[in-house]
Amino acid sequence: MDHTESLIPLLPEAYQPYARPARPEDAYSLGPRLRRADADEVRASSGKEGAEALLASLEKSALAWTFLHPLTNEPQVMAGLGFLTTITGVPWLLAADLDQPMRAFFRAGFNQVIAYMHQHRRILVNMADARNRTALKWLKFVGFELNGPWAWGVEQRPFYQLVSWREKFNHVQS
Repeated sequence: MDHTESLIPLLPEAYQPYARPARPEDAYSLGPRLRRADADEVRASSGKEGAEALLASLEKSALAWTFLHPLTNEPQVMAGLGFLTTITGVPWLLAADLDQPMRAFFRAGFNQVIAYMHQHRRILVNMADARNRTALKWLKFVGFELNGPWAWGVEQRPFYQLVSWREKFNHVQS
């Protein structure tokens, strides 16, 4: 099922990265260019490197998108949602180093993508590496609660559990 049509109108008009369904070739393009903190996080959690981690996330996802840079058309971000249970989903996002307009989009516009994920699952839950401070700050900004940290993953490093409840998220967004 192609959910891209539901995302495109949500993007800010001033600077619109193009969102489309994620493809395996996007993982091969983005994998070697992941932000250092994202690459370290997936290695610590799963032992996988960039492209391999992206392919695994894509394979487990019911919904997945690639956000392309509007000028270069190059994959900048891959994100998705795996369905864990009938009410719980596992959101994920891995990115290259973003230029200022792309960072601005993800600060200003990504709440709407999370709201779209919440249309499919009431609870969103995943883990984030305690060393990935930029991601932790952003996750709080977009409404996730952080619990922990606890030793987790193949490297048993400190990770925070991140949780977003549809009811709280909708209240925060209104």
